[in-house]
Amino acid sequence: MNVELPAPQIASFPHADQLVSEKDLYVYTGLTPRFWQDRRRTGESPPYIRVSEKCIRYRWGDVFQWLEKKKCMNTCEQDMPQGRQI
Repeated sequence: MNVELPAPQIASFPHADQLVSEKDLYVYTGLTPRFWQDRRRTGESPPYIRVSEKCIRYRWGDVFQWLEKKKCMNTCEQDMPQGRQI
């Protein structure tokens, strides 16, 4: 018996210029709001917009580009801790 699965709902995927919250990023990436907060604190996050003191938003296109830069093809491509030489 051959069962056909429905096509993914591309329309629900955010537009590149759409602003998304940390909770939205969790839904799309599985990375927790704490992850994004920690990355901002260390300067390792994608660009973000501080709408107000407690309201942070990201442009989905910036997040996608940031994630693409993190892509590795094998473990040799991962960043080595500073001070460590191969």
